[in-house]
Parts: sequence; C-alpha cells; structure tokens
Amino acid sequence: MSSLRDFSLPEAYKQISGTDILARIDPLIDWNSLKPMVSSLYRNDTVKGGRPNIDEITMIRTLFIQELYGRVSFRHFLVYPEKMPDARTIWLFRERLSASGVDMKLWGAVWKQLDEKGIRIRKGTCAMESKYPADESPV
Repeated sequence: MSSLRDFSLPEAYKQISGTDILARIDPLIDWNSLKPMVSSLYRNDTVKGGRPNIDEITMIRTLFIQELYGRVSFRHFLVYPEKMPDARTIWLFRERLSASGVDMKLWGAVWKQLDEKGIRIRKGTCAMESKYPADESPV
C-alpha cells in the first residue's frame, strides 16, 4: 500500500467489518488450490516481458465478488493488493476462463468448498446455518 487512500482503506473497513460476510467466507475457501486451474491462462511470462500479470488469486477473488459488494469490502477481500485489476483486465481474465472451459471447473471447486461447509450463496444473500446474516446492503 503506497498511497494515503490505500492506508485509509483498512481504517474504513474497521467501520463495516462486523457486518462483512466476506470476512467469514474468506477462510472457508482454499484459494491457493484454485490457482493451478487458471495459471496456464497467463501468456506473458516470456523474456520479452509485457504487462505484468495480476496475481491469479486476486483475479479469482475479483470475479467472485465483483457484483456482490462495495469498494471497501471489495479491497479488503482482495487483501489490499498493491495493484487493483481494472475493468479490462477482469474482462480478459473472465474471457480466458470461459474460452478455455476452466470457468466451470473453477466455480465448481469454489461452490463445492462452500457447500461442504453448509453455505449457500445467492447474489445479495448468504445462508450459513443462520449463524451469519447476509450483508444488508449488497451492491
């Protein structure tokens, strides 16, 4: 984190942390187990260089919550990455997943991990054996 805004995000998150369902879901998914599914989709690892990749885990997390939560929860869930993926980077990553067929395998693995823990998620809601209510204001 290198800017005042980046420094202030963790402070802003403290104000909403008690109601953030993502903070409860995050440790339930083994994000690193998903990385091998998408790592072959990155093509700029040659000596020629190119635009640096954004970490695969950050990209998977980005797609997972892209439409569910506001900016502060979003950044916290991504573990405050140095570089946030822009809309085009997210779109290209989604297209790579879809074109390769990895999207179905990836999301199947994510939903399986949550299902095994008794969690059912629909946009804006989350059922976790009634221990945790869904956030009141999904985006």
